[in-house]
Amino acid sequence: MLKTIFIAIISGSFGFLLCALLTASKNAERYMEEDVKKNNKI
Repeated sequence: MLKTIFIAIISGSFGFLLCALLTASKNAERYMEEDVKKNNKI
């Protein structure tokens, strides 16, 4: 029983970290694209 809860907590936090990483990389890509557009205007 305890082992199952422990695994659930680990996989849950891992999933949260994965989501955070994906969101961060998407935001970084968007930021870089905007940066490139600004540089092209100059």
